[in-house]
Amino acid sequence: MSDEECYDGSGHPLQRLWGAVLTRAIDDASGEFIHGSERTKLRERESARRWLLYNIRDFDQVCCLAGILPERVRDLARKILNRGQARITRKKNRPS
Repeated sequence: MSDEECYDGSGHPLQRLWGAVLTRAIDDASGEFIHGSERTKLRERESARRWLLYNIRDFDQVCCLAGILPERVRDLARKILNRGQARITRKKNRPS
């Protein structure tokens, strides 16, 4: 796909779906929403971080499908992870 095809700004429902995939990857990289043993959490968190922050083949394709430049996603992910923010869109479940 060309840059024009990827980043047309249409806001198509499929772009929103793929954007949700990117959001979930950032949430997973924070580790807060991963369930399981500490070992599982660490493995899943590190896998999400590698996928987001390093040049893994399908990351660029997912960004294209979401209509977002990969550099923008990586910059946002770095900022969130460096500040230790655990989430970008969801609120924590709080006991009532």
